[in-house]
Amino acid sequence: MPRLLLVLLCCTVMACGEGAPQASARIVLDGRFADWDAVTPIAGDALDPGTVAGLGRLWVTNDEYSLLVRFEVMPELSLQADNGLELCLDTDNDATTGRSVHGIGAELCWRFGDRRGTFVSATGEIEVEHQDVGLVTAPTVTGTDFEIGLALDAESAGEPLFPGDTVRLVLRDGASGAVVPAAPGGARYILSEAPPPPLVPIDIARYDASHVRLLSYNLNNHLTDPERRTALARILNAVDADVILLQEVQDTPTEEAVAYVLALLDRGHDTWYTAKVGGESTVILSSFPILRADSLGDSGGVLLRLGEGGGSGGSEPQDLLLLIALSLPCCDESQRRAAEADLIAGYVRDAKSGAGEFGIPQGTPIVLMGDANLVGLVQDRRTLQYGEIVDTVTHGPGALPDWDGTPLADLVPRLTHRPQAFTWHGEDFPPGRLDYVFYSDATLDIGNRFVLHTPSLPQETLEDWRLAVEDTDVVTDHLPVVADLILRANSEQ
Repeated sequence: MPRLLLVLLCCTVMACGEGAPQASARIVLDGRFADWDAVTPIAGDALDPGTVAGLGRLWVTNDEYSLLVRFEVMPELSLQADNGLELCLDTDNDATTGRSVHGIGAELCWRFGDRRGTFVSATGEIEVEHQDVGLVTAPTVTGTDFEIGLALDAESAGEPLFPGDTVRLVLRDGASGAVVPAAPGGARYILSEAPPPPLVPIDIARYDASHVRLLSYNLNNHLTDPERRTALARILNAVDADVILLQEVQDTPTEEAVAYVLALLDRGHDTWYTAKVGGESTVILSSFPILRADSLGDSGGVLLRLGEGGGSGGSEPQDLLLLIALSLPCCDESQRRAAEADLIAGYVRDAKSGAGEFGIPQGTPIVLMGDANLVGLVQDRRTLQYGEIVDTVTHGPGALPDWDGTPLADLVPRLTHRPQAFTWHGEDFPPGRLDYVFYSDATLDIGNRFVLHTPSLPQETLEDWRLAVEDTDVVTDHLPVVADLILRANSEQ
């Protein structure tokens, strides 16, 4: 049946309601949801704030890469573990094939709490991992609103996950017993062939040579691995940062680590200032003088004088930068992570007020950047961004960290050539955003910003920047995160 006739038939039968084709929306998988405003929920009802447990609305759309799903839950939970959520998809639109689930025949049922799924093929059932279905989820912290992507070209057991253009979906919660949609038969969605608004590729180059480029890269203790050396060198030279934060360099002494990195650089500055901070050993290489360096648990704080050689010689606030190199405890270390977030928030508060070991001038730019490991409670993110200290007995009162009495801005850079913002990808969890950039937008503007993921770069881009397609996969499971700072003059503050 011709596509236009199918659309008209659907609109006649269903009044262009559930399942009717719609133009694809340009959704960026980044844990923010304003871009979903253009998509109509396909099933479910908005949750009342007083709801104890249940499922809310379900949105579905697609782009050229993924089937995209958004859903609401109550109470707040982690999508990564300890939940009974299951998303089942009838991808061949045939209730007689697959696993029988609430009136659909599901070829895939993904259990979020187990981080595994079951794929039903013509030859039987097999267990699948997130890599098998191209799953990306956001956010990685607790919440009541989540978005995921499933790769349209995914295959399991040699069979395509999406063999046709119609999908039926059922979302259910084993803990509360809730199911969306409530009526059997699933929510029907027709994959759109209409392209979403174009995704503008992000060039690696700075917008302006005067912008201060920061690079954060968690090397997972592989800095001096000879098998990763060439790929790391290509990445560092392509990015060409002014300040480099390399997390998890525990096993390499500072001088050896610095010498190793400098030997990889084909170009750069005549003088590099260096420091090593934190229990997870972040090595910092800066083309600007480091006035002080403090360890903050596994993270660290440095004060840079960006005005070296300038007219003010670093005496004005725009010539300084308070940079927090994030490297918070990972995974199930929730208490240590919360304590370190409190410690960082108190450090920024005291530096601003002069109540600590040192003070910074009014209007000094502030950046928190690095591997935040935000995989537990959303409160950890709020502590860093909003200054909401939890343990006030130990760390003192909370304080909004930006100079104008507001939270820090969350930059959320995305991959240069994909509508996704994950900064880590590994075996045990779906790709997610673990590396963050928070900054004082009252005193700073941002130029270019991106996450470098070489497997998604076009061949022409790889050649232009002398990169290889496998480079970021070879170096580590984290991705390089880049932000270019635009410093404001005093008159603009």
